[in-house]
Amino acid sequence: MKPAFKKFLFNLLIFSLILVLLTVLLSFIMPEGILSGWIPYLFILFIVVTAGVYFMTMKMAERSARSFVTGFMAATFIKLFLYFAIIIIYALFVKVEVISFVLTFFIMYLMYTIFEVIMVVRQSGKDTSYSKANKSISDDKK
Repeated sequence: MKPAFKKFLFNLLIFSLILVLLTVLLSFIMPEGILSGWIPYLFILFIVVTAGVYFMTMKMAERSARSFVTGFMAATFIKLFLYFAIIIIYALFVKVEVISFVLTFFIMYLMYTIFEVIMVVRQSGKDTSYSKANKSISDDKK
């Protein structure tokens, strides 16, 4: 495992721990039923998917900037499709606290997406192979 990915996983776990602590605090403050009971499973889902997408994106960045863009867009599409399918399946089959589930899911989606984008941008600035590939694309546009 590359050091950059290990650092990402460490940051992801710290970020998730902070979100778990905030969620616990919110559960004491907010009225019952606002937060979905599925939160622990959603944390696992978002951690696994975020780590997988980041790993895939960085693997593509090693090839070229074009592969990075293609991989990032494909991963984003697959992720959105997966998340949409989970929401639909939950709404159709579980039918309990659908609104709280969707709101909780959406807030977690936003938080993890912001985290993922920040980490990808940081890594792409540090990664020399990505920087070189990105420079070659901008040279091709001239």
